[in-house]
Amino acid sequence: MDCESVGGDEAEAVVRKAGMNDERVVQLIQAFFSSLSEGVALLVADPGVVAARTSLGETALHYLCVENQVEAVRELMRRGAAVDTVNEVGSTPLSDACSLGYLDLVQTLLEAGASLWLEGQHDPTLHQAVRGANVEIVKLILDAGASVNEQADLSETALHIAVEDDHLEIAELLLSRRADPDLKRIFDETALDVAERHASTRCMALLSTKH
Repeated sequence: MDCESVGGDEAEAVVRKAGMNDERVVQLIQAFFSSLSEGVALLVADPGVVAARTSLGETALHYLCVENQVEAVRELMRRGAAVDTVNEVGSTPLSDACSLGYLDLVQTLLEAGASLWLEGQHDPTLHQAVRGANVEIVKLILDAGASVNEQADLSETALHIAVEDDHLEIAELLLSRRADPDLKRIFDETALDVAERHASTRCMALLSTKH
Protein backbone atom coordinates (compact mmCIF):
# COMPACT_ATOMS: atom_id res chain seq x y z
CA MET A 1 0.00 0.00 0.00
CA ASP A 2 1.27 3.49 -0.74
CA CYS A 3 0.18 6.86 0.49
CA GLU A 4 -1.35 7.91 -2.82
CA SER A 5 -3.97 5.15 -2.49
CA VAL A 6 -5.27 6.22 0.93
CA GLY A 7 -7.91 8.88 1.39
CA GLY A 8 -8.60 11.39 4.12
CA ASP A 9 -11.27 9.25 5.78
CA GLU A 10 -8.81 6.41 6.27
CA ALA A 11 -6.23 8.82 7.66
CA GLU A 12 -8.77 10.04 10.20
CA ALA A 13 -9.54 6.43 11.15
CA VAL A 14 -5.85 5.71 11.74
CA VAL A 15 -5.54 8.78 13.96
CA ARG A 16 -8.59 7.81 16.02
CA LYS A 17 -7.52 4.18 16.33
CA ALA A 18 -4.04 5.10 17.52
CA GLY A 19 -5.25 7.65 20.05
CA MET A 20 -2.72 10.17 18.80
CA ASN A 21 -2.59 13.36 20.79
CA ASP A 22 0.60 15.01 19.57
CA GLU A 23 -0.57 17.57 17.04
CA ARG A 24 2.65 17.53 15.01
CA VAL A 25 2.64 13.75 14.66
CA VAL A 26 -1.04 13.81 13.70
CA GLN A 27 -0.43 16.43 11.03
CA LEU A 28 2.47 14.45 9.57
CA ILE A 29 0.49 11.20 9.46
CA GLN A 30 -2.43 12.93 7.79
CA ALA A 31 -0.14 14.64 5.31
CA PHE A 32 1.40 11.33 4.22
CA PHE A 33 -2.02 9.71 3.93
CA SER A 34 -3.08 12.56 1.66
CA SER A 35 -0.05 12.10 -0.58
CA LEU A 36 3.66 11.42 -0.42
CA SER A 37 4.36 14.93 -1.67
CA GLU A 38 2.31 16.52 1.12
CA GLY A 39 4.20 14.52 3.70
CA VAL A 40 7.52 15.59 2.23
CA ALA A 41 6.41 19.23 2.16
CA LEU A 42 5.59 19.11 5.87
CA LEU A 43 8.96 17.52 6.63
CA VAL A 44 10.71 20.31 4.74
CA ALA A 45 8.74 22.94 6.67
CA ASP A 46 9.25 21.24 10.06
CA PRO A 47 12.28 18.89 9.96
CA GLY A 48 12.14 18.20 13.70
CA VAL A 49 8.75 16.53 13.42
CA VAL A 50 10.46 13.24 12.52
CA ALA A 51 11.45 12.90 16.19
CA ALA A 52 8.12 14.00 17.72
CA ARG A 53 6.40 11.37 19.86
CA THR A 54 2.88 10.70 21.05
CA SER A 55 1.91 9.86 24.62
CA LEU A 56 2.47 6.20 23.69
CA GLY A 57 6.08 6.97 22.84
CA GLU A 58 5.61 6.46 19.11
CA THR A 59 6.89 8.51 16.23
CA ALA A 60 5.25 8.96 12.85
CA LEU A 61 7.61 6.28 11.53
CA HIS A 62 6.16 3.74 13.92
CA TYR A 63 2.56 4.49 12.96
CA LEU A 64 3.31 4.45 9.26
CA CYS A 65 5.03 1.08 9.65
CA VAL A 66 1.91 -0.35 11.28
CA GLU A 67 -0.07 0.90 8.27
CA ASN A 68 2.49 -0.57 5.82
CA GLN A 69 3.28 2.78 4.21
CA VAL A 70 6.63 1.73 2.77
CA GLU A 71 7.40 4.81 0.67
CA ALA A 72 6.50 7.16 3.52
CA VAL A 73 8.73 5.16 5.86
CA ARG A 74 11.61 5.39 3.40
CA GLU A 75 11.13 9.14 3.13
CA LEU A 76 11.10 9.55 6.91
CA MET A 77 14.30 7.54 7.27
CA ARG A 78 15.99 9.55 4.52
CA ARG A 79 15.18 12.64 6.56
CA GLY A 80 16.60 11.34 9.82
CA ALA A 81 13.80 9.39 11.48
CA ALA A 82 15.19 6.83 13.93
CA VAL A 83 14.47 3.28 12.82
CA ASP A 84 15.33 1.93 16.28
CA THR A 85 12.59 3.14 18.59
CA VAL A 86 10.46 1.42 21.23
CA ASN A 87 6.98 2.50 22.23
CA GLU A 88 5.39 2.31 25.67
CA VAL A 89 4.09 -1.23 25.09
CA GLY A 90 7.49 -2.57 24.06
CA SER A 91 7.12 -2.86 20.30
CA THR A 92 9.41 -1.51 17.59
CA PRO A 93 8.72 -0.63 13.96
CA LEU A 94 10.53 -3.81 12.92
CA SER A 95 8.77 -6.10 15.38
CA ASP A 96 5.38 -4.71 14.35
CA ALA A 97 6.16 -5.09 10.65
CA CYS A 98 7.18 -8.70 11.33
CA SER A 99 4.05 -9.54 13.30
CA LEU A 100 1.86 -8.02 10.60
CA GLY A 101 3.57 -9.93 7.79
CA TYR A 102 4.82 -6.92 5.82
CA LEU A 103 7.69 -8.48 3.87
CA ASP A 104 8.73 -5.43 1.80
CA LEU A 105 8.66 -3.23 4.88
CA VAL A 106 10.72 -5.69 6.92
CA GLN A 107 13.33 -5.75 4.15
CA THR A 108 13.34 -1.95 4.05
CA LEU A 109 13.84 -1.63 7.81
CA LEU A 110 16.60 -4.25 7.92
CA GLU A 111 18.41 -2.56 5.03
CA ALA A 112 18.22 0.67 7.03
CA GLY A 113 19.97 -1.03 9.94
CA ALA A 114 17.05 -1.83 12.24
CA SER A 115 18.16 -3.76 15.31
CA LEU A 116 16.63 -7.10 16.23
CA TRP A 117 16.51 -6.22 19.91
CA LEU A 118 16.24 -2.92 21.77
CA GLU A 119 16.17 -2.11 25.45
CA GLY A 120 12.55 -1.98 26.53
CA GLN A 121 11.33 -4.32 23.79
CA HIS A 122 8.74 -6.82 25.01
CA ASP A 123 9.10 -9.80 22.66
CA PRO A 124 12.06 -10.89 20.53
CA THR A 125 11.69 -9.90 16.90
CA LEU A 126 11.95 -13.54 15.79
CA HIS A 127 8.95 -14.43 17.95
CA GLN A 128 6.96 -11.64 16.34
CA ALA A 129 8.00 -12.81 12.89
CA VAL A 130 6.74 -16.31 13.65
CA ARG A 131 3.44 -14.86 14.88
CA GLY A 132 3.16 -13.06 11.55
CA ALA A 133 3.23 -16.49 9.86
CA ASN A 134 5.31 -15.34 6.88
CA VAL A 135 8.12 -17.82 6.36
CA GLU A 136 10.11 -15.40 4.19
CA ILE A 137 10.12 -12.85 7.01
CA VAL A 138 11.22 -15.52 9.48
CA LYS A 139 14.11 -16.36 7.12
CA LEU A 140 15.11 -12.70 6.93
CA ILE A 141 15.16 -12.33 10.71
CA LEU A 142 17.18 -15.52 11.16
CA ASP A 143 19.61 -14.45 8.45
CA ALA A 144 19.96 -11.10 10.22
CA GLY A 145 21.31 -12.91 13.27
CA ALA A 146 18.35 -13.77 15.49
CA SER A 147 18.98 -16.54 18.01
CA VAL A 148 16.72 -19.44 17.05
CA ASN A 149 16.54 -20.75 20.63
CA GLU A 150 15.99 -17.45 22.42
CA GLN A 151 13.44 -17.79 25.18
CA ALA A 152 11.13 -14.91 26.03
CA ASP A 153 8.35 -14.53 28.59
CA LEU A 154 7.24 -17.87 29.99
CA SER A 155 10.47 -19.34 28.52
CA GLU A 156 8.74 -19.60 25.15
CA THR A 157 10.79 -20.20 22.00
CA ALA A 158 9.94 -19.37 18.40
CA LEU A 159 9.31 -23.08 17.83
CA HIS A 160 6.69 -23.18 20.58
CA ILE A 161 4.88 -20.32 18.84
CA ALA A 162 5.11 -21.90 15.40
CA VAL A 163 3.56 -25.19 16.43
CA GLU A 164 0.62 -23.62 18.28
CA ASP A 165 -1.04 -22.78 14.96
CA ASP A 166 0.47 -25.71 13.05
CA HIS A 167 2.77 -23.55 10.91
CA LEU A 168 4.62 -26.53 9.48
CA GLU A 169 6.89 -24.68 7.04
CA ILE A 170 8.05 -22.28 9.74
CA ALA A 171 8.62 -25.13 12.19
CA GLU A 172 10.68 -26.97 9.56
CA LEU A 173 12.72 -23.83 8.93
CA LEU A 174 13.41 -23.30 12.64
CA LEU A 175 14.46 -26.91 13.08
CA SER A 176 16.75 -26.64 10.05
CA ARG A 177 18.40 -23.70 11.82
CA ARG A 178 19.00 -25.86 14.92
CA ALA A 179 15.95 -24.99 16.99
CA ASP A 180 15.96 -27.26 20.04
CA PRO A 181 12.63 -29.14 20.25
CA ASP A 182 13.39 -30.21 23.83
CA LEU A 183 13.47 -26.72 25.32
CA LYS A 184 10.60 -26.23 27.74
CA ARG A 185 8.35 -23.27 28.38
CA ILE A 186 6.03 -22.69 31.33
CA PHE A 187 4.25 -25.80 32.64
CA ASP A 188 7.24 -27.84 31.48
CA GLU A 189 5.98 -27.99 27.88
CA THR A 190 8.19 -28.94 24.95
CA ALA A 191 7.22 -27.95 21.42
CA LEU A 192 5.66 -31.40 20.94
CA ASP A 193 3.59 -30.95 24.09
CA VAL A 194 2.29 -27.66 22.71
CA ALA A 195 1.52 -29.19 19.32
CA GLU A 196 -0.42 -32.02 20.96
CA ARG A 197 -2.41 -29.67 23.19
CA HIS A 198 -3.36 -27.50 20.20
CA ALA A 199 -4.05 -30.50 17.95
CA SER A 200 -1.46 -29.22 15.47
CA THR A 201 -1.36 -32.47 13.56
CA ARG A 202 1.27 -31.59 10.96
CA CYS A 203 3.71 -30.27 13.55
CA MET A 204 2.96 -33.23 15.81
CA ALA A 205 4.06 -35.57 13.03
CA LEU A 206 7.17 -33.49 12.36
CA LEU A 207 8.25 -33.29 15.99
CA SER A 208 7.55 -36.96 16.64
CA THR A 209 10.45 -37.76 14.33
CA LYS A 210 12.78 -35.68 16.52
CA HIS A 211 12.39 -37.91 19.57
